[in-house]
Amino acid sequence: MKELVEKASVVNLYPIYKLPLGGAWFKGRCLLLGDAAHAMQPHAGQGISMALEDTFLLSRLLEDEIRSLDDVFEKFEKIRRPRVAEIANLAARNAQVRKRSGPWGLWFKEFGIWMYLWVSWALGSEQKLLMYDVDREEI
Repeated sequence: MKELVEKASVVNLYPIYKLPLGGAWFKGRCLLLGDAAHAMQPHAGQGISMALEDTFLLSRLLEDEIRSLDDVFEKFEKIRRPRVAEIANLAARNAQVRKRSGPWGLWFKEFGIWMYLWVSWALGSEQKLLMYDVDREEI
């Protein structure tokens, strides 16, 4: 990694952007999905998962040919907003952990989180966020 950085002619650092959670996701016949609708900090590692969940839910909602697009989009928002807010808040909390820690403190926190997640996984607890299944949403 050091060699790659040394060989780079320019190293660009980019800010992390997030969208406010209350923005509009649809207007008329246009619906935003993924980061276009709900960009969040990357500190939960769930960005692509959120986009895929959006896609799978939308495809399920569109299977009902009787339902109007307005109804589809409203139902989509009603189902997705709580989940997106939960993950966005998790990402924001994770970002704060990184900001308040020096290198050793961060290492210990990350190790502690790893241990917590391993034990949680082993015991089967605290997996609500990880075990979400969009196909189980009642539409």
